Formats: sequence, structure tokens, C-alpha cells
Amino acid sequence: MSIDIVGCEAVPMAYFELKTAQQHLVESGPVPWSTVSATQFHEFAVATLTSYTHLGLTFAPPMRVQPVASAEVAAVVAGVAQRASSGTRTVVTGPEVRELRDLARAWKRGTGRHSLVTPVVLPGAAGRALRDGALTSDEADVIGRTTFEQWLASDGRA
Repeated sequence: MSIDIVGCEAVPMAYFELKTAQQHLVESGPVPWSTVSATQFHEFAVATLTSYTHLGLTFAPPMRVQPVASAEVAAVVAGVAQRASSGTRTVVTGPEVRELRDLARAWKRGTGRHSLVTPVVLPGAAGRALRDGALTSDEADVIGRTTFEQWLASDGRA
């Protein structure tokens, strides 16, 4: 049983390249496997936005994301882990494809933060892949139900 990131093979950045190589090792190895691939968690979106906020500015690269509640992914992982490994991939996505700048605005409203959402372009092939929605999928096996705003409203750590 392994966990993977939806679309990581399409983003030429070191972390995603390592995750892709890791998954290839799992799939080509002698051990039976099943994989759950998920889009970015709501918690990751908040961590990203928090780290991109400095001196009253929230830097939001133009990129399409499809955040999902980690609790919903955990339920899928638990279900897959209880079955015999079958050499299959289960794709879990969030309910909406959104621009990161839209999530930044929702995050500001949901947390009462005051910052100016500022676009900043990520250059090169990685930036292009993120702008094009490489980390999203319209072919999910499981689509989460909790939107980013719903998660913000219900999660005490937001």
C-alpha cells in the first residue's frame, strides 16, 4: 500500500520527481501493491498560503489546485489497506478545481487574516504545469465532498 500525489509525474520539480521515482519502484518491485493517489490536502493549501504570506502580502502563483479533506483521503486509504494488494491505483480528488488565489481569498475571509493577495508567476516548465492544473484530475475514483471553505469553517486549526 502506497500513497501518491495526483499528477506529480507531470511537474518537473525535485520533490515531485522523487515521488514519481518512488512510485515506479513500488510498481516495478516484487511486492504486491495498491496505491491511493490524492490531490493536495486542505491542510497543505493552508500551510502553503501561510508560508507565502509576508509583510502583509500573500503571494499566490497562478495555479490550479483541487484540494481534498485529509480525513476523506484517510478513509479511502483505510479501505484500500484492508483489501489484498491488487496492483491498482485509486484516485481521490477534492470536489472543486480552484485557482490558488481564490483559495487565498477564502483563507483570508475564513481566518480573518489581512493581507493583499499578490500574483507571482512561477517560471519554466514547472510553473506552466502548475498553471495548467497538472496536480488536478477529472478522472477520480473518489471525489471528496468537503470544499475548502467548508473545511476552513469546521476545522479548529485553520
